[in-house]
Amino acid sequence: MQIEVGYSDLPDSITAGREAVQAALTRSGRNDPCDITLLFCTARHEPKAVWQETARLVGRNCLIFGGGATGIITNDHFGYGGDQVGAACIWLDGSGFYSFSEGNLAGDERRTGVNLGRLFAGEKISPESRLLLFYDSIKRSPSGNSLVSATRLLEGIENELGFLPDIMGAGLQGDHIFTPTAQFLGDRIDINHAMALGFSGDIAIDNVIVHGCKPSTDYFKVTKADGSTILEINGEPALDFLDGLLTPNLTPADYPFFLILGVNHGKWDGEYDEKQYASRLCQGIDTERRGIVMFEPDMVEGTFFQIMHRTIDLDYILPSIRGLLDSLDDREPFFSLYINCAGRAAGLGGSDLEDAMVVQDIARGRFPLFGIYTGVEIASLGGKPRSLDWTGVFCVFSKLKKAVSRRKNRSEALWEIEAKSPACRELPCSALRDLCVRNTSKILGLDSQNIAIRNELEQKRRGFKILADLSDAQKEMGDKGDILITATQRINASLNMQRTALLLPYLKSQFIPFILQGYSPEEEETLIGRPIRLDPEFTNPSKPLLVTGAAEGSYLSRVRETLRLPFFISIPIVLEGELYGVLITGRDTESPPFLSRLNQNDLETVQAIASLLATAVLYKKLGKVSRLAAADPLTGLLNRTALELKVNEILDRDDFENTIVFALIDLDKFKEINDKYGHLAGDLTLRAFADSLKISFRSTDILSRFGGDEFVVVCETDGNIDNLVSRIEGLVRKWRDTPISNDAGEPFFSTLSVGVAVSRGRKADFKELIRAADKALYKAKEQGRDSLAITCL
Repeated sequence: MQIEVGYSDLPDSITAGREAVQAALTRSGRNDPCDITLLFCTARHEPKAVWQETARLVGRNCLIFGGGATGIITNDHFGYGGDQVGAACIWLDGSGFYSFSEGNLAGDERRTGVNLGRLFAGEKISPESRLLLFYDSIKRSPSGNSLVSATRLLEGIENELGFLPDIMGAGLQGDHIFTPTAQFLGDRIDINHAMALGFSGDIAIDNVIVHGCKPSTDYFKVTKADGSTILEINGEPALDFLDGLLTPNLTPADYPFFLILGVNHGKWDGEYDEKQYASRLCQGIDTERRGIVMFEPDMVEGTFFQIMHRTIDLDYILPSIRGLLDSLDDREPFFSLYINCAGRAAGLGGSDLEDAMVVQDIARGRFPLFGIYTGVEIASLGGKPRSLDWTGVFCVFSKLKKAVSRRKNRSEALWEIEAKSPACRELPCSALRDLCVRNTSKILGLDSQNIAIRNELEQKRRGFKILADLSDAQKEMGDKGDILITATQRINASLNMQRTALLLPYLKSQFIPFILQGYSPEEEETLIGRPIRLDPEFTNPSKPLLVTGAAEGSYLSRVRETLRLPFFISIPIVLEGELYGVLITGRDTESPPFLSRLNQNDLETVQAIASLLATAVLYKKLGKVSRLAAADPLTGLLNRTALELKVNEILDRDDFENTIVFALIDLDKFKEINDKYGHLAGDLTLRAFADSLKISFRSTDILSRFGGDEFVVVCETDGNIDNLVSRIEGLVRKWRDTPISNDAGEPFFSTLSVGVAVSRGRKADFKELIRAADKALYKAKEQGRDSLAITCL
C-alpha cells in the first residue's frame, strides 16, 4: 500500500481541490490511478465542486471518502479557519479494503449505530478489527444546529454487535460555528451520514492519545445527571459547587469550551497517565437547573472526575508518539493520520506552539502525514473506543510482517463505575500536598486569560489575512460586486460571523439589501430588494455601531429583527464623501469562546475591511474613468492612442513569438452617407458597425475606432491565419447585407474595404503595421471596394 498527501489553501473550490489532489498524485511518482482518496475541506469551500474536481483527476473508479474539516495538516503545510483542502491518495497494491455508511444521524444517533453494527456483522467485523469512523457532527434543525452524540453512535454499534471494534475517527465539521457540511461517501455526496473504513489484516493501524491535560484537584463525584447535563456534584448543584471552588479566578461564563473534566480509566491512586484520561469539555451552562452541559452524555450519576488544566508546553507529545513508533517492533510505518481537536490550534487553545508543527517534525523524513482539525475525536481508552474532547489522536499505518494482536484484555479496563469506584476516593497525602501547591483556581484563571488573549490575536490574524487577500484580489476582479461578495463571505468564514449584509441607499433613510451571506434561501427571498429603514446611527461614519447583549432589547430592535441579527457591528462605507452603503455583520447568539461577545477589536477589524472595500470601489471607479479616457466616445471602442498602447504591450512581451493580424477597415463612401442622410445617420452607421465588430470577433481581440470612418482589428494567433481571414471576409459579406435606417425609417446600405497586414513575431512595430495595412487597403479600393487585400511582412 502507498499513500501520498496534498494540501491547498486557495480560495476557489475547484482550483483548491485540483491543487491538493494533483500534489498527492505527483508525489507518488506513479502513472496508475489511485484506488481511494481521503478528501477534506473547510466550510468555506463548496463541497460538491471540490469533490467533482477530485473525481475528475482520480478517475471514476476511485472511491472518495471524507467531508468537512476546520483545517488541514500535512508534512509541509498546516492551516485552519481558512480555505484549506487536504487529500490523501491511496494505492492498495493488493491490500484489501471495505467501507460502510449509514444515514439519519440527525434523527437518532443510536439507531444509526445499530444499523452500522448490522453492516459490520455482515462483514464479520471482530473486536480486533481496526476501523476509521468519520461522521457528520452537525445536527441540523429549524431551531438551530447542534452536535451529534458520538457516545450514542458508539452505543448503537455496541448494542448490535455485543462489542466494539478498535475504532479511531472523528466527528466532522467545517468551522467553529457549526456551518453544515457534506460527507463524501465513496461514489456520492450526502449529509447526516457516518462512514467506516477498514483494511485487510496486512495493514495495522495503531494510535496514541495526546491532550496534555493534567488533573488539578482531588476526585469529585457526579451525584445527579440528566443526559449531557451534570446537575449535581458531591450532592450540591453543579454550578454552585464549581463556583465555590473556582471563584474569583473563573466564573460560570468562562466554563463553555474551557472547563475540562477528566475521567481516569486507569488506577485512581497511581501515577498520572495521559493515555488513561478521557477529557470532557463543557459546552454550556444550565442556569435554570444550576447544571453544566457537557458535549457528551456519558458522565452519568456515579462518575468520578477531576478538574483538569491544560499544559501550555507541548513537550508531552514527542514521548507519546515516539513510544508508539517504538512499539511497532518489526512493522514498517508508511503513513500517519493525525485527528486533532480544532480547539487545540494555538490561535485558539492557548499554546505557545502549534502541535501541528511538533507532529510535522516527528513525521518529517519518515512517512507522509495527513491531519484534520475536527469537532470530536474517537479512540480506544480504558479498553473501549470513546468519544474524546480536546484531544489529538495520532494514528500510524504499518505493514504487518506477521500476525500480531496487540489488544489488551478489555475485561481489565472497562469503564464500570460501580465495580471500580469505592464509596469514597481519597488521594494519598503526598499527592494531595502536590495538588494543593498547584492552586487550581489560580491555574485555571490564568489559563482562561491566556486562551482569551490567543483567541483575540487569532481573530486579528484572520482580519489581517482578509485584508491582504482582498488587496491582492481587487485588481483582478472585473466587477466591484465580485470583491464585495468575496469580502462578505470571508467575514463570515474567518471572523466567525453568522450573518453579513451589505445595504445600498434607496430613498432617504431607506436601504435595500444588496448582498446577504449566512442567510437561508427563504430569508434571502424575503429580504433581497426589500427597503429597510435605518436609524441615523447607522450612517454616522465617525461612530460605527457595536450592539451586544449588553444593549437594551429595544435598541435598534426593528433592524435587529429584520436582519435576524440581535448582536452586530455596523460600518458605513463612505466613498469620496458620499455614503456608498452600510456593512452589517454579526451573530445571533453569544456563546464563548468561538461566538464570544463582539468587542472593540472586532469592530476595528470590520472597520478596516470596510475601508478597504471603499478603496476597492473607488479603484473600480477610477478604472472605469481610465477606460472611458481610452475609449472612443461614440462607439465605445478603443481610441487610436489606446490601440497603440495595446499593440505595443503585445509586441513587448518577452515570450512573444506569435503572428499579428492587423486589419484596417474603411467604410466605403461614408461621406456620401453623411451628405445624403445627415450626420445623425452617419453616427448611427458607425455605432452599428462597432456593434458588428464586437459580435464578429473574440473578447481577446483588440477593436478600435482608428479615426473618422476607419476601424482597426488586431488579432494574435499561433500562425494559422486562415480562420481569421475567413472571419474578416465574413464581416465584409455580412455588412454588405446589413440595412441601416435614417430618422425617417428609410433603409440604406454600406460596404467595407479592408487592408490586412500579417506579421510573424517582431518583424514589424506599430507604425510599420499601419503602413502595411494602409497599403493593402489602397489595393482593396483599387479592386473596386467591398473587398479585402492582404500584405505579409
